[in-house]
Amino acid sequence: AAGTLLARSLEEILGAVKGAVMAIPHAVTQSAALADHLRDLSNQTDVSVESLSQLRFVASQTGTNLETIARTIFDLGRNVAAGGDDIARALTSIGLSLAAVKAMKPEDAFVDIFEALGQLPTAAERSAAGMAIFGQKFRLVSQLAKEDVKGLMEQAEALGLTISTETAEQADRFNDALDVMGKMTEAAKNKIGAFLIPALTAVAETAPAAGGALLLLGDGALDTAASLATIASGMIPLTSGFRTAIMTIGSLGNTVPILT
Repeated sequence: AAGTLLARSLEEILGAVKGAVMAIPHAVTQSAALADHLRDLSNQTDVSVESLSQLRFVASQTGTNLETIARTIFDLGRNVAAGGDDIARALTSIGLSLAAVKAMKPEDAFVDIFEALGQLPTAAERSAAGMAIFGQKFRLVSQLAKEDVKGLMEQAEALGLTISTETAEQADRFNDALDVMGKMTEAAKNKIGAFLIPALTAVAETAPAAGGALLLLGDGALDTAASLATIASGMIPLTSGFRTAIMTIGSLGNTVPILT
């Protein structure tokens, strides 16, 4: 009984190890896909990959959307660069200055602005200042004024959720390599199709002749000698078509690897 229990325990352990090992490739591809996506989003919005990975956690905790946050930050940078009395007054109303905000990275300015908006006493004041600073997109992220955005980003860092720019660059190279491998498979399929389609077309086109002869024999429309002669004449092109297809398949070994 003890031996059976030990064997069963070992079997369960090995099963768990096998499951973990089998899950690794899937986990790697998922991680690479996320890092690559953050790299693309960073290129589009000028927000660092590190900040985006932390803001992704913020979004998941606050019912917002990472892409919306990133594009709001991008618009903030554009609004601040353009300046103007309205945005300058709005920033002053929450204790910040246009010059100071211009000197910050856009994501840092975003966090500081929402922290300051959260200090305003009424929703009307938060809305007025937020719309003046961010424009129409503020309504999509306005709930962040009631959240500790900086604290959530620090929590993401502590949880190990921050993805580095270097990792994102490596993920981009990895996914590009996988894409090339997929295209090579597609090219191989195209080559196989180019070789086999003509041969298989010949088979399909000659099959009715042989099939028709068999039907005539079965219906008794022809005597045996005539039927055999008709079947033979129908089988000749059919056999030729199969022979061509087989020879074509045999030649693929010398041609498919030549993809470059």
